[in-house]
Amino acid sequence: MSNFGARRTAPEAQFQTASLYDVDFRPCTAVTALGEALNYCADGAPSEARLDRLLRNIASCLPKGGVFAFDILVRSDGEPMHYRSWRKGPDWAALVEVSEQPQENLLIRDITVFRKGGHGYRRSEERHRIGVLDGAQIERLLAGAGFEVTVSPHYGRHPLAQRRLAYIAYKRSNEGLLPEG
Repeated sequence: MSNFGARRTAPEAQFQTASLYDVDFRPCTAVTALGEALNYCADGAPSEARLDRLLRNIASCLPKGGVFAFDILVRSDGEPMHYRSWRKGPDWAALVEVSEQPQENLLIRDITVFRKGGHGYRRSEERHRIGVLDGAQIERLLAGAGFEVTVSPHYGRHPLAQRRLAYIAYKRSNEGLLPEG
C-alpha cells in the first residue's frame, strides 16, 4: 500500500518515511516488518551492532507483552539460490533474477517490470541487495533486547518462501534489560 493509500485508510495515523534503522519509534503495542525488511541493504549491510540497536529501539517503544513480528531470509548450508522467475497480468509483466553470494552473505534480486502505457510498454529496472542473516544470531539479539520469540516457516497457515522464517517476538518486562551498546 502506498503512503497515499495508507493515509486514506488511516487518516489520523502518523507516517514516517525513513530507513528502518533510523525510524523514531513511538510508544505502540505492535511493530511489524514484513517482506524481509531487516535484510535490505539499501543504506548499509545489517551488521550485528546495527541489528542490536534496531531491536533495542523497537523494544523500548513496546509495553510488556507488546509484539514485534517480522520475517527474514536466513543462511543455509545448502546450495545458494540462483533462479529466474516471472509473473504477468493483462497489462504488465515482471521478471526476476536471483543470485546468492554466500561468501558475502548477500543475495542480489534484479527485477525488470514492463507496464502498458498508451500505445506501448514502459520498462523499469531495480536491483535489491539483500543481506542473508543468521537465524540463531537474530534469536540471541532478540533475547538480549528483552524479547521471547517464536520462530516459524509460516504466518499462521500461510507458508513463507524458501529459507524465510517468521519471528513473533513478545516483549518481556523492562527489568534486566541491558542498555544499548
